[in-house]
Amino acid sequence: MDPEAEVSNFVFDYSGYKMIINTAWDESAIAGEEYDVTLNPSCAHQGEAYIYYLKGGSIEVNTDKYPGATEEVISRIVLLDDTITTVEGVYVGNTVEQVKAAYGEPAEETETIIIYKKGSSELHFVIDENGAVAEIDYMTQQVWSLPGQ
Repeated sequence: MDPEAEVSNFVFDYSGYKMIINTAWDESAIAGEEYDVTLNPSCAHQGEAYIYYLKGGSIEVNTDKYPGATEEVISRIVLLDDTITTVEGVYVGNTVEQVKAAYGEPAEETETIIIYKKGSSELHFVIDENGAVAEIDYMTQQVWSLPGQ
């Protein structure tokens, strides 16, 4: 977990609950919501990764729980349709120009992805062949050491 994440990373607001990459996950934030959860081996770290599918698959929240850790840490948030927006008002379907108007110049950019970096988090906008946002990913750019290392 990144001790500076709450003040230095991108924030995603889900119904008033602030989800921040590299901070502790609180499953009670989605209490009363319809969701599914799967448990997989973590691909980026050792341990387990949980994927919470919210609102019929329009949001995924990926968490990691390391051996010996007492809590899950948010490692990725994926927005998959236009029913959910970022705090800055960007959603799937926006243009590259709308993304840049909200976030400024990116840290990296290709024809298929725009990447912003902040603290230990990254915000990826996947761009489709028509120049529109197809997916929005809040991701970790920090790989922590396991407890005890």
